Amino acid sequence: KGQLVYNTPPCYPSEAKRSRTPMRGAGRHRVTFDMNGAAKSVDIVQSAGFEVLDSAAVTKLREWKAAPGSEWSVTVPISFQP
Repeated sequence: KGQLVYNTPPCYPSEAKRSRTPMRGAGRHRVTFDMNGAAKSVDIVQSAGFEVLDSAAVTKLREWKAAPGSEWSVTVPISFQP
């Protein structure tokens, strides 16, 4: 199994802060890393319920890095609260 070397969690998005109704949600995302440790793909396994929350999660998860080695993936739970 691979090892994460950079895995900062997503922040609550500013677009959601400006929303008239509070956006809360929890989802799961699968991050696949290539042999060099870069995030090769991010797939939504379970939506957080709002596109803006899902988009914030996917954008941040694409920045994650793993130690070089073999290709592998991990499923990450993400929860957003205002």
